[in-house]
Amino acid sequence: MLIPGTLLKRALKGELPLQDEIMKAVGRLSAPASDPPAVPFGAEKQLLRNLKDAFLVLAGSAVQRYMAKINEEQEVLIALADLAIGCFALESSILRAEKISGSGNAMRTELSEAATKVFAFQAQEDCTTAARRAAFYIGEGPMLKTLLTGIRRSGRYEAVGLLEAKRKLAAATLEKERFPIY
Repeated sequence: MLIPGTLLKRALKGELPLQDEIMKAVGRLSAPASDPPAVPFGAEKQLLRNLKDAFLVLAGSAVQRYMAKINEEQEVLIALADLAIGCFALESSILRAEKISGSGNAMRTELSEAATKVFAFQAQEDCTTAARRAAFYIGEGPMLKTLLTGIRRSGRYEAVGLLEAKRKLAAATLEKERFPIY
């Protein structure tokens, strides 16, 4: 609860330009869907950007609805915290995989790509659930419908090859008798 509570308090005090970022996020989530960039981890980076945008839109909606009493809305803050934590974990996973990919070890690169795909799929599931929970706590009527539409758009992730990735990680784990990437 501390994560979104602190962020929102600072925004209400004018210490963070949250309103500007929320408007940018609304614009990105409202824009037509595009294909992920053709770069390593492009789909995962696009998912991360979208989930961060969903967090910003939901946080802004929560502030708009509850104003200074946002700190009293523990369920809302917990749902937002779950979404923020999921975004942080996904970003950490992507950054770690990029670092491993740059090491020159082909097997570690292949396994880090598989691990990132598996993790991104699970993060998408968890973050979308947290975002939907927050939306139902915050919105009603047309506002709720708009929030849920944005969440649906933000949670798109084509996890093509997910089963192969899981099997690749499982085989490497059995072979090494530990998680294979580290």
